[in-house]
Amino acid sequence: MPINVELHPDVRRFLRKASPEIRNTFYEQLCWLCENPIEHSIAYHDPALSRYILRYFRFGDYVALLGFLAARDEIKVLECRSSNPIGDPHDAPQSGR
Repeated sequence: MPINVELHPDVRRFLRKASPEIRNTFYEQLCWLCENPIEHSIAYHDPALSRYILRYFRFGDYVALLGFLAARDEIKVLECRSSNPIGDPHDAPQSGR
């Protein structure tokens, strides 16, 4: 079943300002993530953003925080950050593309 993806307005704003290279990397990683959201992302908890466990994936020197609603096959990308929210930025899964 296809995954529905929703981008928060701040994420859309970030992508509009980003270079074409960063935008392409973001969308490539997002497509890869949609193949298996749990396997291709890392759990993260930020009470300032959500009381629920979030997930994140890396694209270039940035990370995207997201909520994955498995029951509705939906991903909500909530925020993009310029560095990994936890640990080493190389810990986040990448497609290798």
